[in-house]
Amino acid sequence: MGEREGQRPPGFDYDSSPTEIEAVDFRNRTIVQTTSAGTQGIASADEADEIITGSFVNAWAIVSYARLKAPEKVSLVCMGQEAIEPSDEDSLCA
Repeated sequence: MGEREGQRPPGFDYDSSPTEIEAVDFRNRTIVQTTSAGTQGIASADEADEIITGSFVNAWAIVSYARLKAPEKVSLVCMGQEAIEPSDEDSLCA
C-alpha cells in the first residue's frame, strides 16, 4: 500500500488513505507501505529508540501511548508535501 504524488502506484492494493482500509482485516497479513514523504521521514530517524507514525486519524491513540510510555523526549517530525514543502495538515496535527 502507498502513494506517489498522492496517487496509488500501479500494482498496489491500497493507497495511503486510512478511510480506504478502515474495514480491511489485516490479521495474519504482511503489509508493506511506502509514501512520498513519510517513508523518507522514517528512514531518516534511524537513531530513534522508537518510531510511531501518526495523523489526525490516530492522534488520540498516539497521545495515549506516549503518556503510557512517558519518554523523556518526544520529537514530532512533519514531512509535509512530498518532504519538500510544509502542509497545514501535518503542522496542525503535530
